[in-house]
Amino acid sequence: MKEKEKEKDKMEKEIMKKTNKEMEKEEKKQHIENNCRPGQKWFKGAPTTTSSAFASTVAAAGSSARSVDSSDSGIYELDDDYSFVITENSPSELIRRVEMDFTPVENLDLTVTGKQCPRLLSGYQKARQEEQAILESLREEGFIATSRQKSGGGVAFEIVEATPVTESATSVKIKPKERKLVKEEEEERKLLKEGEEERKLLKEGEEERKLLKEGEEERKLLKEGEEERKLLKEGEEERKLLKEGEEERKLGKEGEEERKLLKEGEEERKLLKEGKEERKLLKEGKEERKLLKEGEEERKLLKEGEEERKLLKEGEEERKLLKEGEEERKLGKEGEEERKLGKEGEEERKLGERERERERERERERERERVNGERRMRVEG
Repeated sequence: MKEKEKEKDKMEKEIMKKTNKEMEKEEKKQHIENNCRPGQKWFKGAPTTTSSAFASTVAAAGSSARSVDSSDSGIYELDDDYSFVITENSPSELIRRVEMDFTPVENLDLTVTGKQCPRLLSGYQKARQEEQAILESLREEGFIATSRQKSGGGVAFEIVEATPVTESATSVKIKPKERKLVKEEEEERKLLKEGEEERKLLKEGEEERKLLKEGEEERKLLKEGEEERKLLKEGEEERKLLKEGEEERKLGKEGEEERKLLKEGEEERKLLKEGKEERKLLKEGKEERKLLKEGEEERKLLKEGEEERKLLKEGEEERKLLKEGEEERKLGKEGEEERKLGKEGEEERKLGERERERERERERERERERVNGERRMRVEG
């Protein structure tokens, strides 16, 4: 079951890779058809590049930060040939593609080769080892015997000497020659035990051989079954590929429909842009209308100013007549005329001040008219 699941996962990954590659190829073709123009190949193996592709990729990834700041960067035009190189500074889409294509190595055999260094011993440790070796050799020869009494901290030993006491009949201790015979008997027993174990192993080996023969027959049957399974899997894969082909055809049809929708969307965007431009023109027309209204109001003010000028001229003529009447009155009635003239002089002064204020206001209006006229000229220009 696990193998089947793994195979299914592999097939799904391959299908996803194929679909992603096909989509990327279609996107590249559309990009080249819409925005790019083909470049020239300078050497074998270099993909065709374009000026727009160089501007989008090489500007961010084709050169390092130091080369951008260097004095000779941008002089030569050979950077187009290396635009296909992907680095750490390249766009995120290219880096993701490289990461998706990367397959790590599985089941690595990591082994350590070399020699083990010998351990350096101190003088005390070397003397200790020599003592242990001497004691072992003495035990083998039978010169050292272990006592039946054991101390709490270790084992007590006694050295056997060739004295009359040890050679007497009352001695309980084993002599060296007898110890050698005992050791030989123990070795013979060990050899007999080893022979019996070897016989058992031979019997087990024969049984294992029989099992191996049966296992080989089963393996042959399994191989035949695996071949049949492979044929079945190949048939299933062919069916899947046929289904994928049908799905790809459907996707191609859907892609054509999407392209049509994209074209319609572009046309709608163009119409929206035209509508925005028309709105801008309408706003400008409204502003011009406002300026025209202001111009009409200024014209009305100019007309009123002209009427006021006419009234001022009439007032000046009246003043002249008043002056002539005053002279006549002076001749007839000097006292009364002087009083009347004093009162009239005060009134005339008041009128003169009012007229001066009116003239100042007219001058301000003239300046406003000039400024508005200049604005109109600019708008009309």
